Amino acid sequence: MGIALSNSDKDDNEEEIENLTDDKDEVTSPIIEEYSQERIDDSVDGLNVDEPINEEESQGVTDVKVQNKNGDIDNFRYGIEGSTIYLEEYIADADYVELKTTYTVDGIEYLTDISEFNSRGSYTKLIIDEGFTEVSTGIFNGSYVYKVFFPKSMTNVYDYTLAYMHNGEKNKIYYAGTKEEWLNIFTRYKRKKVSDTEFGEEWGQAVADKLNEMIGVEYDSSNFEYFFSASPDDLK
Repeated sequence: MGIALSNSDKDDNEEEIENLTDDKDEVTSPIIEEYSQERIDDSVDGLNVDEPINEEESQGVTDVKVQNKNGDIDNFRYGIEGSTIYLEEYIADADYVELKTTYTVDGIEYLTDISEFNSRGSYTKLIIDEGFTEVSTGIFNGSYVYKVFFPKSMTNVYDYTLAYMHNGEKNKIYYAGTKEEWLNIFTRYKRKKVSDTEFGEEWGQAVADKLNEMIGVEYDSSNFEYFFSASPDDLK
């Protein structure tokens, strides 16, 4: 597996990639280049267009492993700060896990932050509820997830994020919007040179990107199948 990454800023430049085929007769693999990011605006292979699937101070971190509901807060490792609950990972056994935009702890409702959430665990399906706009680049680093639901509210999904989904299964991406809307948010990730960054978070990300490049973490469109106008129920 690779090393968890964080999102980098988008570049304004756009570049066409190989032709999109709805019947999946032809496979293309976009090449991840360096130093910038560009919108993947013209092609994602494996797209299945014709088959839509019908207030107190911080309370610290919980690490109690509980069997039960697929999105129950007691089954997560999390932290609380102010009015926000920060999900880190799911720690119970489940077939699927659902990330909700709010959780209630001790009678207090908190807004959910999944910017550092990692989908490590035994589950193979992940549902991201409507309202979330982005996920960590390394959300699938070390996970067994091969089916994921993205809400229409998403504003960006990196091809590099999906590249971590390489556990031997044919990965299935379910998106609430249309094919055209997906192509507007599906973004090619471009790494920065280590020598061009200063020591700190940006430097650490550049190092991680370089290591991942060396071990071959790269998006391969032939490993994915896409479903549009999908619903979270398609994964339940």
